[in-house]
Amino acid sequence: MYCVYFDSGTTNTRAYLIKDAKILDMVKSSVGSKDSSIAGGNLVLLEGLKKLYDELLHRNSMDESQIVDIYASGIVTSPFGIKEVPHVSTPVSQKKIFDSIYIHHEALFFNREIKINRRRSENIESHHFEINLQCRLKLY
Repeated sequence: MYCVYFDSGTTNTRAYLIKDAKILDMVKSSVGSKDSSIAGGNLVLLEGLKKLYDELLHRNSMDESQIVDIYASGIVTSPFGIKEVPHVSTPVSQKKIFDSIYIHHEALFFNREIKINRRRSENIESHHFEINLQCRLKLY
């Protein structure tokens, strides 16, 4: 089971390929919500996310059917992100993070669900563990 996780900020986005609680690969791009704000819509951000996604698949000789879930957090939850969603208040537990996931069907570039969480971790190792936990909880 593979998951893709997008950590998107104002000016940069990173995409991670995760399997069995391990980050297998990471790609990044200088696209963020700032670009959507300047353009007046989120198409530029979505296009950037899709390019990163395709690059991860290509670099790892994978196809889309191998990706079980796509997660995103950070500024993608702002008005100039993918979808504006409420903040998760502190203190934050893994259950609270899991319960706060917003499922958004992105039809233009991905044509699948993207699970969005408002919480952005400064520690990707910790956050990718939480995302992987969410992947596992979804399957059982």
